[in-house]
Amino acid sequence: MIIELLKEKGSTEVSEQGKDYVTTCWSGLHVDSNPSMRVDIETGVYNCFVCGCKGNILQENNVIISPLGAKIATARELIDSLKYIQPVYPYQLSEVFEGYRNISLKTLQKFKVKICETVDISRLVVPIHNYLNQVHGYVGRRLSSGEDGKYSNFPRGIKMPLYPTVKPYFSAKDSTIILVEGIFDMMRLHDIGYTNTVCTFGTAFGSVKSRVKKQRNLDSLAYFKGLGVDKIVILFDGDDAGLSSARNLQKYLQPIYLVKVGYLPKGKDPQDTDLSDLINILEDLICP
Repeated sequence: MIIELLKEKGSTEVSEQGKDYVTTCWSGLHVDSNPSMRVDIETGVYNCFVCGCKGNILQENNVIISPLGAKIATARELIDSLKYIQPVYPYQLSEVFEGYRNISLKTLQKFKVKICETVDISRLVVPIHNYLNQVHGYVGRRLSSGEDGKYSNFPRGIKMPLYPTVKPYFSAKDSTIILVEGIFDMMRLHDIGYTNTVCTFGTAFGSVKSRVKKQRNLDSLAYFKGLGVDKIVILFDGDDAGLSSARNLQKYLQPIYLVKVGYLPKGKDPQDTDLSDLINILEDLICP
């Protein structure tokens, strides 16, 4: 029965792994080249481990299951709901009261930026939300001098998704998204009206060489494709690492998107580029 229902969803490849069927996700939020949807063989409870799409395929199709099966399904749905626990930043956070590096206080507050001050460290802390608008993790930007790195992620070692992706943090515009390296670069562009700007958290997104990693990045961009995006503007920092990453990213995106690369003044990033120069660069890239 479940296999037939999966076929109706458009699943062409279904494999059996343990107590689950494994197939491609049908949510439409991403390209699922590596099947990530698991469906419980007995109860019909499903969950995609990429986008979080979940439910019960039997109940959705009014298929009556046994009382025991219903109890198992309810229990497993509860367990699934408890699997994702939104992380909580381990230090006390306070409100910000002024802008930061050409970013207005209003924009910092929009992205719920807080300040963390300990005995020897002062940081701006940004909560990063996933496609389901859940807190995925936090990025801290060090304000005080010290030997530690400028940026730190919490939980430690967490891989950040493209951000932002959902309202009120992101708004699609003219079928185009703008990719920048840094979280505060992204906020600077939002501050001047480019609310379709997305942060890649560094140059690694563009610098990947392996086919598997490139496909993973394409999968993460498929969400925007579903929003009607067909053009990508890359505006990485004006240094060697940024330019190299942007050009490599352009090469593997071009078969799917119209891609343009912007060039900032040497050594500059979007935050410290003169406002009029920044707008001129962006408008030249966005205009047909």
